[in-house]
Amino acid sequence: MPALFEEPGGVGRATTTLPSVAWTGKQQRYERNSMELPLQISGRHHDAKIYTMPAVHLLQQIKIQLQSVHPDKLARRYSNLKGLPIPRYDNAKIRVNIGVDYRHLTDTLRTVETGAKEPAAVKTRLGLLVYGPCEEQYVSNNFRKHC
Repeated sequence: MPALFEEPGGVGRATTTLPSVAWTGKQQRYERNSMELPLQISGRHHDAKIYTMPAVHLLQQIKIQLQSVHPDKLARRYSNLKGLPIPRYDNAKIRVNIGVDYRHLTDTLRTVETGAKEPAAVKTRLGLLVYGPCEEQYVSNNFRKHC
C-alpha cells in the first residue's frame, strides 16, 4: 500500500469497488489494490481548520512529476504574487489528489491575478494554489499541472 496508508493512524479497509482514474486521450486505469479510509486534511498554516474526508481512496501510484515552487523568485518576476504567503517546495511528491467529491476544499475563495499569460494565486480552504503559465526558471513543470 502507499506510504500514506502506512503512516501512524492509517486505518482503512480494502474496497470492493474498484476506483478508476481517467484522463485525456480516453486513458483509464482501475486501481486494483485500493484502500478506503477516512482522512483529515488541513492547510499548512498554524491555525488551519481541519477537514474530514470520510471516504478517501488511496491509490498505489500517483505518477505526477515532482513539483518545485520558488516564491521569492516568483514575487520578483510577477508583482501580483508579492507578499503572498506562498510556501517553497523543492521536488515535492504529489501524495494526495483531491477528487470532485471534496471539491469544496479547493473552491476559489479569492483570486489574485494579472495578465492572461501570467500565474494567478487563489485562496482555498486548504491554502494558496498558484497556477498558470510561468517561466521555467521560477518553477518546475511550468505551472501547468499543479502548484
